[in-house]
Amino acid sequence: MTPDAASKLHHPAFNARRVTLIALLLLLILSLARWGFFAVDLFEARPRAFRDFRIFCQYAAEESETGRLYRTDIHSFHLPGSQFFKFPPVVPAALKPFVGLPRKTIIRIFLVATSIILLAGFLTLVRETRAGPLRALLMSLVFLNWQPTWDSVAGLTVESFLGLMLVLTFVWLWRGHLWLAGVPLGIAAATKVYPVLFLAIFVYFRRWRVLLGAAISAIALLLAAGLVLDHRYTIEYFTQVLPTLGGTALQTDNVSALANLGRAGAYLQLGGEEFRKWVLQSYLEVDELVSVRPMVWLAYIALAIILVLTALRHVPFSRAKRTLRGEGNALCLTVCFVLLMIPSSWYGYQNLLLFPLLVLFGNLPGSWKQWHLWIWPALTVAIGATLFGGGRLYEEYPVLHSAVRSLLPILIWVGWIRYLGADRTDRVPAAALN
Repeated sequence: MTPDAASKLHHPAFNARRVTLIALLLLLILSLARWGFFAVDLFEARPRAFRDFRIFCQYAAEESETGRLYRTDIHSFHLPGSQFFKFPPVVPAALKPFVGLPRKTIIRIFLVATSIILLAGFLTLVRETRAGPLRALLMSLVFLNWQPTWDSVAGLTVESFLGLMLVLTFVWLWRGHLWLAGVPLGIAAATKVYPVLFLAIFVYFRRWRVLLGAAISAIALLLAAGLVLDHRYTIEYFTQVLPTLGGTALQTDNVSALANLGRAGAYLQLGGEEFRKWVLQSYLEVDELVSVRPMVWLAYIALAIILVLTALRHVPFSRAKRTLRGEGNALCLTVCFVLLMIPSSWYGYQNLLLFPLLVLFGNLPGSWKQWHLWIWPALTVAIGATLFGGGRLYEEYPVLHSAVRSLLPILIWVGWIRYLGADRTDRVPAAALN
């Protein structure tokens, strides 16, 4: 070994890097073991698991038997949070070939498919952000310990698939393939409607090719679903079901800003005992809180204005300063904003926050001189890794649990704003952490 090589091995920076790498590897092994046990438990497909997916399977089977998909004749169908199928017919069409198989078999098939989708999205982001070994390890720890993702997997919701669509949009946008960038978002919107709001940023940027690609893919997917089932379901959904949906349920599974503000207003209006009776055990909505409704809506509007103003200050929106990488970053902010501000944002929806969080970790500067930029993302992961959807805090203090979970998109938003404020050039991360 040459003297220069020996001196490098004993250099403090090299030793610090080696210790960091070993520590991250140990944490990775522990995380893999933890979720290995989780996966084995899920694979048993116990009756209480996969609540949302069981509803999808139930309605796919009923459609095959009765020729009916939407139970609009039942009064509670239109209540936010009620346990009915209220989405476009894409998911039942995907389940159609599996109708008749044992429910446990269907669950296992889609559990494996969901795992592959999650892994594909994660590896794509690692590659696209050009993460070196150390940063890739750090992103792996975030991926494995982001509890909202595993809450979503435990319900086998479609958010894992929607997350992959966001990743593909982000990648193709960064690479300048605008037509292709719109296709995944169109597929996501046709699957569960609310992702159409992610397209708002492209309306602002006047990216018409992205919007047209999204429209074509959404229409194509709905037509394909109509061929598998019946086109009347698509017509019924957009004419009779979607127009009647709305409202903001105050159930604690709803972690939107409006729901949390509404619960605070409900406590002020109803008092402790009535609050527990109506909010925790019924479908009480924000608009039913007559005396505090103006206060709730004013606070909600004020929060939206604050978030928009911070984005306008730090994100290069003007055509002269915009880059495709910058527009990809703006998409990350849009995801955080939408998931926080839509009236009903359920626990599983926060699976999608993994996308802007991983992109942020992939872009943060590697220089230790800018350590302060890591504070907000690290705090987000610390909260997101510990708040289980069915844990003790959720069971004993559901309102507090929901309030803290609603902070996750805000913390990611702040992390992005601080990063963009410190580095407006959208550069690839420094090599120090790679």
